[in-house]
Amino acid sequence: MASSSPPSRWGRWRRPAGLTLAFAAFFLLFDRLLFFGLREWACRFYEAQFDPQSSLQQNAKYEGYEGLILGSSRSHRGFDAKAIGRILNRRVRMEARAGRFPAFYREFYSRLQPHLGRLKFAIYGVDYFIFDHRSSPLKMAMLKRVTRMNVLNPEAGEYSPSAVHRRLSLLLHSKPGIDDFLNDFFWRRQRRPERIQRGDLGEESQDEEWAGPPGVALQPAGKWKKRGYRRFPGLEGREFSDLLRELSGRGIPTFLVVLPDHVGTNATNYEQDSFKADIRGLARQFPRVHFLDFNTPERFDLDEAAMFRDGGWGRSNCHLSEIGRRRFNQKLAQALKRFLPAP
Repeated sequence: MASSSPPSRWGRWRRPAGLTLAFAAFFLLFDRLLFFGLREWACRFYEAQFDPQSSLQQNAKYEGYEGLILGSSRSHRGFDAKAIGRILNRRVRMEARAGRFPAFYREFYSRLQPHLGRLKFAIYGVDYFIFDHRSSPLKMAMLKRVTRMNVLNPEAGEYSPSAVHRRLSLLLHSKPGIDDFLNDFFWRRQRRPERIQRGDLGEESQDEEWAGPPGVALQPAGKWKKRGYRRFPGLEGREFSDLLRELSGRGIPTFLVVLPDHVGTNATNYEQDSFKADIRGLARQFPRVHFLDFNTPERFDLDEAAMFRDGGWGRSNCHLSEIGRRRFNQKLAQALKRFLPAP
């Protein structure tokens, strides 16, 4: 009776190898189909946000203002346009909002510059994470028409994959942009129709922007995570430099203001020296740009918990309390007086 020969090594692995290749092909096909479907959806959504008529109507809101306050949600919470305007005897408009970073303000100023004839100064609240974020795609789309190349474009190099699986998957490669799009889509659907028709640039109420639990972490925990600083230019540093160049070129004094943070947040954001060196270096490039640092114990009580609503060890984001906000704006307005002529 003839004995059967044992299966070859290739014979033993043929089926698993075939299943693996089939799974890989299915995964790549599914990944690409879903990604390009999402991208087409996102393109149509963002293209529909720009309304030229609403944009033109909105320009009238900026007539007659002498000061602008720019920045992210921390600036929106930290600066008090009315208090600064009252002390300086000038009309000051708050434009700082969540999701607004240098690229947004570069486009914002370019579009509205003809309507800012009385602008005498600008304040930009600079944060430790200023070069670590991109401006909200939704708010950018409300300022100008969005091209398809700017929506979830894997060739643009917007999102740098840090692992092999992100290089293989377009969905994972573009996850930050996909997350932004889905957040924008569902946020937009919740807005009141009359507000959309008014052409607001994605303006949130104070309650919507007040994120994070109240209270300051007064003592460092046993282990707490620190946050590194993304050096200039980061994601939108070039646009920031362009904005400063244009403001300075038009003779508009611009103040890059570092808002106070609790000592615990400063310890969490441990590369403060690098951050401030970048901002100070940018200010030195332009004759009418000034660097004002209030995140120092010489200028503000950084270790007084009552001055802050949140922050502390392990918390990289920090907001001033109402008491701290009043004190900060009084100090800031007095500092601005030294640079600005009397009205």
